Amino acid sequence: WALLLTACGGGGGNGSDGGGVVVPPPNSSPVLDAVGDQILFEGTSQVIVTLSASDADGDSLTFSLAGADASFFDITASNELLPSAALDFEAPLDDDENNVYEIVIAVSDGNASDDEALSITIQDALEGRVVDGPVSGAGVVVAGESGSVVDAVETDDEGFWLIPEEIDTQSLQVKSTGGVDSATGKELSDLVLISDVPEDASGSINVNAITTVLSTAETAEQKTQILQSLGIDASPDELIASDIWEEASAGSEDAQAAQRINAQLNLIILTTQTIVSSSAGDSFDAEVSVLAVAAAIADSVIESD
Repeated sequence: WALLLTACGGGGGNGSDGGGVVVPPPNSSPVLDAVGDQILFEGTSQVIVTLSASDADGDSLTFSLAGADASFFDITASNELLPSAALDFEAPLDDDENNVYEIVIAVSDGNASDDEALSITIQDALEGRVVDGPVSGAGVVVAGESGSVVDAVETDDEGFWLIPEEIDTQSLQVKSTGGVDSATGKELSDLVLISDVPEDASGSINVNAITTVLSTAETAEQKTQILQSLGIDASPDELIASDIWEEASAGSEDAQAAQRINAQLNLIILTTQTIVSSSAGDSFDAEVSVLAVAAAIADSVIESD
């Protein structure tokens, strides 16, 4: 007897490995859409960028962070990259302490991934504090001769304000209107306080009664003369950059002396406003009255020397 053997050769077809086992197509790696280096103003928690990626297989994708400074940032469920908390230009937390945060963004389909290294530079913002005691809820504007240069912002519970915009600070003033003295709970609806913006506005710009008096002086020499007459051992720019409330609370005797002077000037301004407003009625202008009182104080100090 002859035994005839036959066999079917060739590939399995339809994704078979030849033995009847279906072989899945090779996985395509996801592709992260370019992000690029970013800039973020200090003191803000805004979204830096919304991440996106593509995958030829239509796989579900997951984004993640790595790198030296990754712990300072988060990715939301909507794939938005944002700081974990507002970052401070004056107190950098990045690994090199130079306000340039280095991170790596990665996207994965569970098997393959793509990533991009980038830097996020923290930019200095125009910021400061309004103090009688700390004044919360005050409207703060930055203005020049032609008027306001940015939208108004509001001071927080501790009197701090911040404007996260690029501003040419030459010949500008910061003006605070209204608010509540957080130390006493007193409503200050008619109080207007002003501070010049120094040419080098890299530090804090503090707004109080002393800076309001200084703002009415015509020359730098007169401003210095006013401070000396008030017994304050600082230049005008140093005084504007000094948070006298915080320093006084920390025990600085010089700051405590300056804060006492500030409180006295505030009392003079508010008392005069009360008298003027009661007689002026509807024609009362809070800013005009404050500037008139501040200028009178400045003139009397200058003339007495």
